[in-house]
Amino acid sequence: MSYKNIYVADTHAWVYYLLDKLPNKVNKIFLQAEKGKAVIYIPIIALAECIYLVEKGKVSLSFDELFSS
Repeated sequence: MSYKNIYVADTHAWVYYLLDKLPNKVNKIFLQAEKGKAVIYIPIIALAECIYLVEKGKVSLSFDELFSS
């Protein structure tokens, strides 16, 4: 399958997506990805940063939320 819309998300975009706090324009891109109409790559360093934020109590997310999106 060929995708026309391919994106790379940084830590902030991914965390805000998980917290449902993205601006509408950016949220539409994540919704496209949910529907299989776009691809969003999450770099491994963004995952590491999210885990760090959760461990330090800076963000209230479960590990299930990090891996189910």
